[in-house]
Amino acid sequence: MRLQQNLILIFLIIILISTIFGLNTLNIISSPINEENSEIGREIKVDSSYLTENRVNIKIVWEATFQKKEDIKHSRDVMTKIINDFPQNIYLGLRVFSSDQDSTANYFMKVPLAQNNKQQLLNVIQQVTPTIHSPIGLNLIRAGEHLNEQKGAKHILLVTDGNINEQKALTKTIQNLRNKGIRTHILHLGDITKNDQLYLKSLTKLSDGKYFTYLEKDRVVPTINLN
Repeated sequence: MRLQQNLILIFLIIILISTIFGLNTLNIISSPINEENSEIGREIKVDSSYLTENRVNIKIVWEATFQKKEDIKHSRDVMTKIINDFPQNIYLGLRVFSSDQDSTANYFMKVPLAQNNKQQLLNVIQQVTPTIHSPIGLNLIRAGEHLNEQKGAKHILLVTDGNINEQKALTKTIQNLRNKGIRTHILHLGDITKNDQLYLKSLTKLSDGKYFTYLEKDRVVPTINLN
């Protein structure tokens, strides 16, 4: 009798073990070998609207007003450094008021906002002929109008010698641009006087932007908050 009970108990234990082992086997077969790689093989789709809303637009406004050949060369060198520093996925554009070599008329030269267009910008800045006066405010307004049509973050990088006559009007323009969600950063070339520097710094502060001298050209792209 005792032997029979032991045999029944052993039989039940074997059935229980078999059941447990069978369940574990099924789990092993049905589960991914590596949970961390369970997403491998699935198609990952990126919403195009996400890319559009999160694009970064930077319009460079270059005040090409130089009296000496060495000044324009220096400005071109600084511009080349900065343009090459920008990531390829940034939408870059350029506006510049220059003097046409073939006529006495002044004209706007621009490169529309686009990706992977660094070489086009570099070609343009090498062809620019300096002029005596540049309407900075008008350039900024036109750049702002174009940026208003874009999605994502909007920036203007003003490259100037700091010799600005209509300061009150320019202050108002910078404020209007900021009200439209456009930040203005300034790169100061040429002679840096204390008064000009203080004024340009006040503009960037008003615009929630950054101020740089040409000595800080290496810091321009890494320091600007591109969000």
